[in-house]
Amino acid sequence: MYWAIDFSNPAVLADAENQVSELVLRDRNQASVAIWSIGNENPDTDERYSFMSRLAGLVRSLDGTRPVSAACLVDHEKLAIRDRLADVLDIIGVNEYYGWYDPDIEKLPRVLENSRPGKPVVVCEFGADARAGFRGRADELFSEDMQARVLERQLEIIGACPFVKGLSPWILYDFRSPRRINRFQEGFNRKGLVDTDRVTTKKAFGVLRDFYAHSAGASGTA
Repeated sequence: MYWAIDFSNPAVLADAENQVSELVLRDRNQASVAIWSIGNENPDTDERYSFMSRLAGLVRSLDGTRPVSAACLVDHEKLAIRDRLADVLDIIGVNEYYGWYDPDIEKLPRVLENSRPGKPVVVCEFGADARAGFRGRADELFSEDMQARVLERQLEIIGACPFVKGLSPWILYDFRSPRRINRFQEGFNRKGLVDTDRVTTKKAFGVLRDFYAHSAGASGTA
């Protein structure tokens, strides 16, 4: 369940329940499925809370072996994870782009400090755009150097937070996005760690590679 959903419409709920049922029944025996995610960045309303609570309950009735999650909202005024949907989830997902859409990356540690979720949090999206091959200053928009700097600071902050139990940088490959038409993007979302050819890596790729290698080594699993 993404944006612009009519959460008060019973027909929409029936459609959502049908789609979720088909998804879970199809894939619940797939070993690669770790978490069921039921939504992304919905506005926090009474209708949405009721609608999404129903979906969470349905997923659990079809597969009680995996946790249920959704990408919840950050209150950007109070700088905290605040979303009633978190009450019915096992894992709280969060999308945040501090250092990019909000250029003040130092708001991120304040968000985490102000949040006491009582449940594990996974940062589902974070990152910055960079055009492969464009090198510049660490504060120069769309440069590989800025993207790498943003990810380095993000990982430093996220890695120090005890209740953040996982992360998923947005995204592995650049992909088409017709709304992005400036001279660096040219119809693509450039947040990928790898260029559109799926071969050419950006500087940020090495940042994530080193982070994962260090994390694995620190946990004794390397």
